[in-house]
Amino acid sequence: PVCRSSVPESVVACAGVMSTAAVTSTLTTFARTSRRARNSSTTAGSSAKAIPTLTAGPAMAGQAQAAAMTPRLQLPQFPADFLWGAATAGHQVEGNDTASDLWLLENLQPTAFAEKSGDACNSFALWPQDLDLVRDLGLNSYRFSIEWSRIEPEPGLYSAAMLDHYKRMIEGCRERGLTPVVTFNHFTAPRWFSADGGWLNPASATHFAHYCERAARHLAAGIGYAVTLNEPNLLHLLR
Repeated sequence: PVCRSSVPESVVACAGVMSTAAVTSTLTTFARTSRRARNSSTTAGSSAKAIPTLTAGPAMAGQAQAAAMTPRLQLPQFPADFLWGAATAGHQVEGNDTASDLWLLENLQPTAFAEKSGDACNSFALWPQDLDLVRDLGLNSYRFSIEWSRIEPEPGLYSAAMLDHYKRMIEGCRERGLTPVVTFNHFTAPRWFSADGGWLNPASATHFAHYCERAARHLAAGIGYAVTLNEPNLLHLLR
C-alpha cells in the first residue's frame, strides 16, 4: 500500500488501474525526484525548492484505458461445503500428557527432545477459547486429536471422564458452527502400548481397534469426519 501523505495524488489515483510495472516506474521516478529536491534544499540552505508533483499524462491515460478493457481474473469457486480449518495435535497443545510414551521420552536423560511439552498451550483447559479463535478467524472446521493415553491409560481400562471431555469439545465445535474432524491417533500412544513393542507388536492392530471402537461408541454421533492415523509413515522415516 502507498501512503497518501508522501505520494502525489495523481499516482494514488492511477495506482488502481495501472500495471504493476507502470506503478513501480512512476514511484521510482517520484522517489528520485524527491531525493534530488531534498539534496538541493540542503545545499541551498534557506532557499529550499518545492518537490515537483507528477501528473497523469497521455501515457498514463492510455495504460488506464487498456487496464479497464482487460478482463478481470476469475477466481475459482469452492464448493459450499468446502472445509476451511485449523488443526492441532493433542500432545503438542493439551499439556501434561503424562501417561503417553512421548512424555516419558521427553523426561528421560539424555533425551532427543530440545524441550519438554510440559503445560504446552494448556489447551486441555482452554479448548473453549481455542474454538472461539477458530470461529472468529472465519473458519468452519477444527481438526484435533483425542489422546489414546488419556482414554486408555492402562490396557482395557477406559476413562469415562476423558471420553466425556472430548465429547464436550465435539459439542463445542458444533455450537460454534465448526465441523469437528477427529484424529484417533496423532503419533503418541500410551506407555503400556509402546513398552509392549508398540506398532511392531503383532497385537498392536487389535489394541488400536479396541480403543477406536470404544472411543467411537462414545463420540461418533457428533464427529464430522474421523482420521484413524496421522502420518503413519513417520515412525519409519525417523528410524
